[in-house]
Amino acid sequence: FKQSIQLVVEIRKANVKKGDLLQAVVEQDGSIRLVPKTAVDRALAEKYQLDDVAWALKQKDEDR
Repeated sequence: FKQSIQLVVEIRKANVKKGDLLQAVVEQDGSIRLVPKTAVDRALAEKYQLDDVAWALKQKDEDR
C-alpha cells in the first residue's frame, strides 16, 4: 500500500495526467520506472492500434 501511495505522489510530481501513455522500463536491479511517452509516440501508438483494429475487422469479414 505504501508503494502505491508513493507512486501517486511521484506521478503528481511528474505532471502526468489521466490518459497519458507511460512506458514501463525494468531496470537491472528489478525496479520498474514509468517513463511518459511523447506526443509523437502517443500518435504512433494510436495509429498502430487503429491499424490493428482495421486488420482484425478485415480478418473477421474474410472468415464469413
